[in-house]
Amino acid sequence: MVQDRCDALGKPAANYTELLPVLFWIHGGSYKNGDGSFSSYSPAYFIDYDIVVVTINYRLGPFGFLTTEDDVIPSNLGLKDQNLALIWANENINFFGGDPEQITIVGESAGASAVGHHLISKKSSELLYFRVVQVLLPGHINLFAKYYAYQLGSAINSNFTSDNTSEELLQLLQQASPAEIINTTIVVIPEMGNGVGNTQSLIWTPVIDNDEVNDKFVDGPMEDNMEKGNFNQVPTLIGFNSEEILLFYNGLENVTAAFLSLAAYFDEDLSRLINNNFNMTSLDKVEAGTELRNAYTDGNFQHDLGALIRFNSDQVFTTPGIRHAALQSNFTDVYMYEFSYKGVLGEFLVSGDVLNFEGTDKVGHAEELLYLWDFGFDMSLFPPSDTLTHKRLLLLWSNFIKYLNPTPEEDDLLDNVIWPKTSSDGLTYLNINNTLEIKQNPKRYGKWKQIVDAYAIPPLLTY
Repeated sequence: MVQDRCDALGKPAANYTELLPVLFWIHGGSYKNGDGSFSSYSPAYFIDYDIVVVTINYRLGPFGFLTTEDDVIPSNLGLKDQNLALIWANENINFFGGDPEQITIVGESAGASAVGHHLISKKSSELLYFRVVQVLLPGHINLFAKYYAYQLGSAINSNFTSDNTSEELLQLLQQASPAEIINTTIVVIPEMGNGVGNTQSLIWTPVIDNDEVNDKFVDGPMEDNMEKGNFNQVPTLIGFNSEEILLFYNGLENVTAAFLSLAAYFDEDLSRLINNNFNMTSLDKVEAGTELRNAYTDGNFQHDLGALIRFNSDQVFTTPGIRHAALQSNFTDVYMYEFSYKGVLGEFLVSGDVLNFEGTDKVGHAEELLYLWDFGFDMSLFPPSDTLTHKRLLLLWSNFIKYLNPTPEEDDLLDNVIWPKTSSDGLTYLNINNTLEIKQNPKRYGKWKQIVDAYAIPPLLTY
């Protein structure tokens, strides 16, 4: 009981007889939006499972990730904020009934990407015990951070040029208002982006620290580190939703027009299907892009928008997530899942016209969060299958946080399914739908791997 964990003055006691496992939450939002407030992520459901919950805030956008790639404007400040919060939790969570040796770092979207960086970072190595990743992005690494930092300076003051020093850029930014810094638009050059297409790159994201930085956080490419085992080797739960990209087109006035525009952009130059992180020659990008489109459709994307949607979900989310699971499974226990249950609750995020394209799945980015966090919904008003999924996800996630295993024993709520660990051979995973089904080789990862292995020049940044 909570009362047993407080002293006579109602303050947290330091010497509980039983410390509880801790969920350390890193929110998503493309490294530019979101927060970890109680109103955004109420922990009530997890608390019912005897888990202590920590949610945090960290600097976002240019305030957290703009850098001159030296010690003048240091890199990865948002990740270092998270690390400081993790240190605080490690040193103080016992005062709140939490066990500092059972801290699970959990993230979604950019939060999951951040957790991936903590997995690799030596700065978090002594603090990281085990972790849950719900959706792993392709690393969100910006290879041209200093260029875009200077672009922001030039946009704020036209007299500022690439000939200016890092110190002069810092002075310019310190004199600008926060609104100027946040609201100034920077154009992403496709050849200098970290995503495919003309709308999918982000500027203010983590960077790989170079030798000019004394306080390194991200040291070396994620793909290369994972492949060589250069990471904090801890058990992991990792997964993706069945059609991630739907959330980002949900609610558009004319979603078909938006997809047609993107389809035409790709069809006119198939090299645009290839992320710069794959490190291919210009000629190989065309060859690889052609093979990749052929893996999704017999024609072109403009005549098969469902194929375009499937491609986008895979290239942004599922393929890199599966790749991460495959590489890490060579060193640690990894449990992989696909969340494909489309419930009434999920329609609060993704519904309407965006679901009407032939050949696509239905569960968009972040829908699983509605079943894990208390957003104020009265679950008794939802269908029994929604309530069942809600209880199943909480049991699986809390089991992993407590036991490093989502199914340590058979349970009627889970239809007595035992979730096996994945491996790079069969890529076994749990499909979470109306039923719980053990499956292998998710999505089109096998085809992606065949194409990337044939054309990419290692070492790769991300997959």
